[in-house]
Order: sequence, then structure tokens, then C-alpha cells
Amino acid sequence: MKPDSNTNIGSPGAVYRPPMMSEGMIGVAVNGVPIIPIPYQKGSYLQPSPSMAFDDCGGRTTQNGKYHYTLPPTCLLKRLGGFVPSDPNWWLADDPSTHWRKAVPASQSPLIGWAIDG
Repeated sequence: MKPDSNTNIGSPGAVYRPPMMSEGMIGVAVNGVPIIPIPYQKGSYLQPSPSMAFDDCGGRTTQNGKYHYTLPPTCLLKRLGGFVPSDPNWWLADDPSTHWRKAVPASQSPLIGWAIDG
């Protein structure tokens, strides 16, 4: 069987093919996980809602089983020594930005990935 872009990455012999820019990919994390933002509609990004399923690391899968980050990748940030909110449900707050540190840290923020800004 030749895997295609719809093959679930958990299938034996599957080859992971990251989403293309036409599917909304805006970057790639240092661990190889694609970064795809919340859908953009009518001049603004949609606010994440409780009906959206995210794992504890800020990721989710597409309908065809491809894993990607949509929220800040908190597990990756923590592993790299970056700041993460103490509340794992920070993204459900009325103003999610209140859970993120505003002050400039004494050290440089970790590199989490690269933008596809061609």
C-alpha cells in the first residue's frame, strides 16, 4: 500500500505528510509538528471554544488524522525552558492573554519553530 496524504500516521507503513500552506500551515515547530492557526474568517481569527478538542500540548488532529499545533505548543515550550501558563485551560478564558507573562524575561525566549513566510 502506498500511503497518501489521507493516511492516518498511526497506520503501519504510513508516511507523515505535513499539511501544505493551502491547508493553512503557517510554520513548523522545531520538533517537526506543523503549526496551523485557528481558522480566519471575516477579518479576525475565530476564538477557540470548548467544543474544539485540543490535547494538553496545544495540538489537535485534522479530519484526516494529521497532528498539528493550533494553540501555543505548551509541552514543547516547557521542554525548551520557556514560560507556560499554570492553568491548562487558559485558552478558554474570556481573555486568554491574561494567562501569559507580559514582562520581558531575563533570558531569551526559546526558538519553537520557523514561519513559512516565503
